[in-house]
Amino acid sequence: MGNGTYNRSLIPRQFKDDSFLSSETVRAVGIAIFYTTSALVTSNFFMNALIIGALSSIWTLINGLQIITHLPVFRSQFPANANLLLRYLIEIANFEVIPQSWLLNLVHNFEDTYPLDQNFYVIGYDS
Repeated sequence: MGNGTYNRSLIPRQFKDDSFLSSETVRAVGIAIFYTTSALVTSNFFMNALIIGALSSIWTLINGLQIITHLPVFRSQFPANANLLLRYLIEIANFEVIPQSWLLNLVHNFEDTYPLDQNFYVIGYDS
């Protein structure tokens, strides 16, 4: 087998009967794959549209919540119980679920100051 000589031999058939390789079988498998792929792509499209619509609604709700919780800054009058409720809601609206004061004190050593206005103090912006 050296110096440019080749050994040639025929490869035997792998399937004993030709029914598996018939054109009808290949066509049926191709059609099944086509419909399965089409169904998956279509369902994926509708699921993405549903998720995007839900996320848009959640974003709109959070935006409205942020506007409502910051209304006391604009010197509008609220009863004391509404101010107390707004102090709790502002933590959610500003995504402050995890307390960050210890982290800010660790990184920055700011001195405590008085708020610019009483309205900022009411909604929790102390210094």
